[in-house]
Amino acid sequence: MRRYASFSWGWVQRAYRLNDFRRLWLASVISQFGTQVSFLAVPLAAIKILNASPLQLGILNALDFLPFAVVSLLAGVWIDRLRKRPILILADLARAILLLGIPTAYFLGDLSLWLLYSVVFSVGIGTVFFDSASPAYLPSIVGRDKLVDANAMLAMGGSSARVIGPSIAGLAVQWLTAPVAVFADSLSYIASAISLIRIQSREIPVAPSSETIRTSILSGLRFITHHTIIRPLVIYSFAANLAWSAVEAVFLIYASRNLGLSAGTIGVVFAVANIGLLVASPLAKRINKWVGTGPSIVAGAAIHGLGIALIPIAQLSLAAVFLALAGFVRSFGLILYHVNQESLRLAITPKEMRGRMYASSRFMTWSAIPLGSLLGGFAGNQIGLTPILWMGAAVSVISVFALILSPVRSMKSLVDSGVHRRDRTIRK
Repeated sequence: MRRYASFSWGWVQRAYRLNDFRRLWLASVISQFGTQVSFLAVPLAAIKILNASPLQLGILNALDFLPFAVVSLLAGVWIDRLRKRPILILADLARAILLLGIPTAYFLGDLSLWLLYSVVFSVGIGTVFFDSASPAYLPSIVGRDKLVDANAMLAMGGSSARVIGPSIAGLAVQWLTAPVAVFADSLSYIASAISLIRIQSREIPVAPSSETIRTSILSGLRFITHHTIIRPLVIYSFAANLAWSAVEAVFLIYASRNLGLSAGTIGVVFAVANIGLLVASPLAKRINKWVGTGPSIVAGAAIHGLGIALIPIAQLSLAAVFLALAGFVRSFGLILYHVNQESLRLAITPKEMRGRMYASSRFMTWSAIPLGSLLGGFAGNQIGLTPILWMGAAVSVISVFALILSPVRSMKSLVDSGVHRRDRTIRK
């Protein structure tokens, strides 16, 4: 236990004293805290104020992630050619302004599903740029040898936001209405932008590229589809995202209508479930040291699938307890998988390819989310909610074999020389 504490808090204290990393960390945490509020508030506004059906809720969730399928590839090219920090700041400010449209329309009596659709889609475009630029910017703040630690600390901060955010969101929706809760998310993006503006390190200028946009996009796609380590990660993530988004499309309706949980109780369920993220974040590096990078990734994926399988077991008498337990297990596995695979991809990707690698990966894996949301919402109308939960669980568990049957499972560290030799031609 003493050695574990030395790793976790010793590096955390040193990293927090690095002003620029602290500002990047604060920006991430503040933004994610607000996002957790809207994550619950926007669909609950659709359910409780606009009486949305499962299909309409599925469309809402699909539009939230559709930008990853529409603009990710182009965003990756721009991110590799431009400085990262201005992109992060502009993405935050744009999302803040767009979200203000929801509470404004509500108080003017003009709130509609079409407005929610347009806002979440537009905000999603900003998220594409932010989420692709942020990991590509991280190595400029910390060294390559600290990527796992830095990602673990960022995940820990985000996990804290996910623990606190949903419970506050649930109470805010219950007491102040959902649109007022969305207003808080808008303010969080402004605070995030201010923290990013205060970063003082000068980013190394990006070398101009002679490639056309089309060539750059194709090279990014070619890199991830031919890479023997990144390719199976993309395959697994696509299948897992497809399964979870189908479950997520009907989850709130299942919890509020089938199980009779209030908005406040649902918020508490999310908060307790997300403790799994908080617990797994500091453990990710330790588990990596114990069993290796590859086994940590596979274990995280398997635990994630197990958590989804626990959701349809929830019964009326113990619904909140079962859903919280399922969420805890799923969240633990998710963060264990995320921290290790994120660090692995960063370590084996050339600097000049990172933006396209992330954008291309997001294009291929997150395009599954709107598809899964639409399938979940449509099937929820046709065959009921519980079968969708079981189908999502089955796909999540089966998808783990994409990792088990690949070279990922044998990866021991981020600097495995075999990976570099194997993919040297691809890097060129």
